[in-house]
Amino acid sequence: MKNIIAGIVLCVLFCACGGSKNYLERGDVDRSLQDAVKRLRKKPDDEKALEAIPTLYKTIKKKHLDQIDALSKSSSENRWQDLINEYNDLQNAYDVIINSTEAYKLITPESYAVPLFTMKDSAADYFYQKGLVYLKKRGRENAKIAYQQFNKAQNFVYGYKDVSDKKREAIEEGTVDIVIKRVQDNSFFSLRGFSYFGNRYSDEYFQQNLTHDLSGDKNIPARFYSEQEARMNDVEADWIVDLNLTRLDMPVTTTSNFQRNVSKSIQIGTDTTGAAVYQTANATLITTRTNYKAIADLEMKLKDLDENRNSLQRIFHEEYVWNTDRVTFQGDRRALSNQDWDLINKYENRQPKKEEILIQLYKQIYPNLLSQIRKSVSW
Repeated sequence: MKNIIAGIVLCVLFCACGGSKNYLERGDVDRSLQDAVKRLRKKPDDEKALEAIPTLYKTIKKKHLDQIDALSKSSSENRWQDLINEYNDLQNAYDVIINSTEAYKLITPESYAVPLFTMKDSAADYFYQKGLVYLKKRGRENAKIAYQQFNKAQNFVYGYKDVSDKKREAIEEGTVDIVIKRVQDNSFFSLRGFSYFGNRYSDEYFQQNLTHDLSGDKNIPARFYSEQEARMNDVEADWIVDLNLTRLDMPVTTTSNFQRNVSKSIQIGTDTTGAAVYQTANATLITTRTNYKAIADLEMKLKDLDENRNSLQRIFHEEYVWNTDRVTFQGDRRALSNQDWDLINKYENRQPKKEEILIQLYKQIYPNLLSQIRKSVSW
C-alpha cells in the first residue's frame, strides 16, 4: 500500500513539473510567450513566467527579423505571404504583451502594424503590376493569368486600386464563344429502331439544358450557344463541345433464385373424445429474381478551334439497375400465410420503357458532364 501511495505522489510531482516546464526550453517560442502571459493572468507572481517573458520576446524578435531579412533577398513569389506571416507573428507578440498589464510592466513591445500594412500593400502592387503585363498580351491564357494575378492582389489588399475593373477587363478579354453540338448516337442502340426518340431527347436533355445552365453562370468567362442559336446570332465558335453516345446497352439481365420454407399446423378433425387433431402442412416459397442493368457511355470532347486541339476529352459511364421478383411455391398451399399469398399474387413483370431507362441514364450522366464543362472553362 505504501508503494502505491509513493507511486501516486511521484506521478503527481512529475506531472506538475511537466506542466510548469521552463518556458525557455520549449521549441515554439511564439506559443511559449502566449502561455507565459496567460500564466501571469492567473498568477501574477509566477517566477518562471516573469523570468521568461523578456527573454522570449527578445528571441521572437530576432527569430522573425532574421527570417524577414532572408526572405527579402528571395525572388520567389511565395516570399510575399511568408514575409506577411513573419510580420503577423511579430505583431501577435506585441498584441499579447500590450494587452497584459503584468507583461507590459516587464517590457515595452514594438508594434509592427505599419510594416505589416506596407508589406501587404507591396505584395498587392507586385501582383497588380504583373496582372497588367499579362492583360496587355493577347490570348485567353494570358487573360486568365492576368485575372489570377489581380485576384492575388485583391487577396492581400481588398479593393486595391482599380483591381475589380481590371478583373472584369480580363474576363471580357478571355471570354470565348462555345457551341454545344447535338448528341451523336453511335451506339448499337441507334440501329435497333429507337434512334428517333433517343436523338430527340438527347438534344433536349443535353444541348438545351447545358446551354441554359452554363449561360446562367456569370462567373464563367464563356458564352454558350446551341448550334441553332449560333446560326441565328451569327456567332463564330471559338470552342465546341462534341457529345457522342458511344455505348447504350438495353438491358443486360441476370437471374438468381432463393427459397424459404414455411409450415403451419392445420386441424384435420377430432378424435373419439372430441379433441382436435392437427397435421403440419409444409411448403417452399421460391423467389426468382431477375436483375436488369442498362449501361451508357457518353463521350465529351471540348475542342479549341483557335488552337486546333482537344482541350479536354472525357467518357462518362453510368449504369441503371432495377430488378423484379416472381414468387411461386411447391408443397401444401395450406401452409401459406396471407403475406405469402400477397407475394405470389403481386407479381407484375413490368419493365421500364426504353424511354424511361434513357431518361434515367441521362439524369445520372448530366450533373457530372455539367460540372466537368464548367470546371474546364472556369478560371
